[in-house]
Amino acid sequence: MTESGALGVSGGARTRRVRGFGSSAVVCAGVLTESSALGATSERAGYSIIEQRNRYSKRVSHETRPLPHDEDRATGVPGPAGQRSAHPIGHFVGLATLDIIHRVEHVPGSDEKVTALGTTLAAGGPATNAAVVFAGLGGRATLTASVGADAAGELVLGDLDREQVRIDRAACVTEGARTSVATIAVTASIGERAIISAGDGAHSPAPSTRPPGLARYARVVLADSYETHLSIPLLTEANALGIPTILDIGRRKQNSLDLLELTTLAIVSRDFDRARSTAAIFAQIHACGTPYVVITDGDKPIEYSISLPTVRRTGTVPTTRVENVVDTLGAGDFFHGSAAHFVAANGLSPASFERLLAYAGRITALSVQSFGTRTWLRDLHMAAARGH
Repeated sequence: MTESGALGVSGGARTRRVRGFGSSAVVCAGVLTESSALGATSERAGYSIIEQRNRYSKRVSHETRPLPHDEDRATGVPGPAGQRSAHPIGHFVGLATLDIIHRVEHVPGSDEKVTALGTTLAAGGPATNAAVVFAGLGGRATLTASVGADAAGELVLGDLDREQVRIDRAACVTEGARTSVATIAVTASIGERAIISAGDGAHSPAPSTRPPGLARYARVVLADSYETHLSIPLLTEANALGIPTILDIGRRKQNSLDLLELTTLAIVSRDFDRARSTAAIFAQIHACGTPYVVITDGDKPIEYSISLPTVRRTGTVPTTRVENVVDTLGAGDFFHGSAAHFVAANGLSPASFERLLAYAGRITALSVQSFGTRTWLRDLHMAAARGH
């Protein structure tokens, strides 16, 4: 790859085995610019990301294998002998919020009040929305997230129950925690949004003590870049079991590059680093040991790069054209959840990778044609019926 010398990487290289691909790959080495070093301390949680990984990796047997096909991977309950579950199984981990969404003629200015053209409430957050679309496509989705024992948390849990997303309650933060709330204004004429959110800073969770185990029933594990105290053990376990992992990266965050060491497929917004070319971003992420990388940029063609021992390839896939964009809220999240559904149903391989991206693009195009993050879901059964 060109421009790889501009990645800000220094120090001696280390290698790790990319599980499921059977070869060693160069990973992030030394200090990475605009990112914490591997052993840097998380200011919010007060402990280091490598301490989390070491803590859980010691508890995961690398000889463990997923359950046989004649078991229901969503629950671990034996199913009909010899029959594989008809539903793809996915595990999602990251941010859960309560989204209060207003459709307005324009975003209010200073000391201005506007009347909403429409209002809706729904559970939100990147991993949460990904889980919702996964379930909407007929998959069985489990979400590990921090949800407070408060009124907002009850609304979040109620919405997820309606959307048939199972919540990993054992990992929920309850005592003294507040559910994150986001307020979104969607401009009616162009579908763009303005967001006020506390991110994952509305609560102060302690390191998770939940024993690993849930990820082993999944065909794919997807994490966003929030709630690393929850995502690290699950991603580590998935790696040990050979389960494909997907990382949703929007804008660069403190530990984004560190999480990539546990990632099979990284889906990255172009906002991750506008100062660098896509080739440089691909090289930087591949250097962390991530074999599949995708860069999305609104309605522009989807760019991807594959770096495996036997396959090295870059390419583009066109996005699905939409004549009337109503609301772009959650579009990226739905792309990630659709991609996860494809992987859970079909696996992850270079041969089907462009088909994966086209499938996720079609689902995402449906999501922007109506207001809010739930109305459009009724059309998903038609998309799912077209197949992968």
